[in-house]
Amino acid sequence: MTGTKTICLLILCKTSLFLMSCEEVSKENQFNSQGGIEIKGKICPSSYDDIIVELTSSQMDENDRLKEVSFESIMEFMDKHKINTITGLLNSLPDHYRNNFSLVEHTRGEGQSDLNFPRIVLFGPDGRFMLNVGTKPEDPKYNLLDGAELNNKTGHWEFSQLDFTKRKPMLIKEPNECKRCHGRKDPRPIWGTSLDWPGVFGDNEAPGMTGDALSMNHIRRMNEIRNHHGGSDRFDFLEWKSNEKLMSGGFRRIANNAFGPELLVSNQIIGSATGRGAFLRLKSKNPEKYVSLREHILLAAFEEHQLESKPKLNRLLFELGLDVNESFSLATLFEEEEPNVNWSLGDGDLYEQIYLQVLHDLSESDPEIRKILTNTPSPNPIFSCPDIVQNIQELIDYKMLHLYYLQGKERYEVNKVYYPLEVERVFDLVMEPVSEPLINYLKNKILAGVLKKSHYPTIEPN
Repeated sequence: MTGTKTICLLILCKTSLFLMSCEEVSKENQFNSQGGIEIKGKICPSSYDDIIVELTSSQMDENDRLKEVSFESIMEFMDKHKINTITGLLNSLPDHYRNNFSLVEHTRGEGQSDLNFPRIVLFGPDGRFMLNVGTKPEDPKYNLLDGAELNNKTGHWEFSQLDFTKRKPMLIKEPNECKRCHGRKDPRPIWGTSLDWPGVFGDNEAPGMTGDALSMNHIRRMNEIRNHHGGSDRFDFLEWKSNEKLMSGGFRRIANNAFGPELLVSNQIIGSATGRGAFLRLKSKNPEKYVSLREHILLAAFEEHQLESKPKLNRLLFELGLDVNESFSLATLFEEEEPNVNWSLGDGDLYEQIYLQVLHDLSESDPEIRKILTNTPSPNPIFSCPDIVQNIQELIDYKMLHLYYLQGKERYEVNKVYYPLEVERVFDLVMEPVSEPLINYLKNKILAGVLKKSHYPTIEPN
């Protein structure tokens, strides 16, 4: 997608707060909707850029106004409507912030939680605006609402806290206690890597990376909460999949989601937001240096992809201001645990999110690279939806659309009817098919002197 610009919406409808993340849309200010096609009973896009559903203004309230959604805008809304409780705010959230959630029995961070009073983690339709809601009245942080918001311009995560301990809620920006867990220079969310979500409802009680599997205790408590016997009115706004029978060893399906498994979806959503933020920081801190090192990043990616540690690639990213030990270690607490950069979205990691965006960025500015991508057929069909993409360039555009460009209510509406499985798989589906011509071209481009000579910084990351 080219010529993107940012549109931010705040929708006010009586006393309901409609949060919309900033949306990157095409230069025509709209997505391409062709209505999709049905394949073996499943709705699929009819082309790589088909979002299937029609997104029109009729889906929005006529009182829409363009405005960046932030904690400040929430404060404005609560002030206007005299909301002074966390429950009042939660009950004002739109549909697309009610269905994407997880319940946390044991938290390693600030605040308290247990089986009877789990914390609610709201990750929204795109992971760019997250809330951590306490439900235990004895918790000293019971009337403090923690949240994280991705700045769509800078790529930085901004952690804030809404303080409801006084008559009028207050906004506390960047509270110091957040930095202990989330990081200081490049803070990021905290969430389990794929197949290992310790403390979260639905994580397999067997140790290690054993996948999601509901226990009977979690099923019992979930059923109480969704039947409005949760013991806290803070649970009441949550939207559950209707008539779903939770099974021991199974998983909960997210309401209004064509795929559904909660924990698998959570990692793709949170991972895509984290990957986008990391790329935006990488690109914006020193734009000229970034442009000079893009080809080197991709060459290092090919060279070190099979390595558990990636010293050459990590040094390049570090020179551009991205410390992967802090930025990629979502499953560890920043000041208390050893970093682990191998965090998984499911079928891909955060490094692959960088590869995809750097390659897409180069394809927008280098006609030869775009030619290589366009001339290389895509060897693997989109999962259960064949013939969507014809070549690697279309596959890249498809992944960019579903990972980053579709946001907020738009992403929610699309995911109601279509969920892009395996969209996070990058290296084997995107890079390997073009490895020979792309590596040769990148090396020749550097040797020809179009770029500065290859160099790797001597500064070591901490």
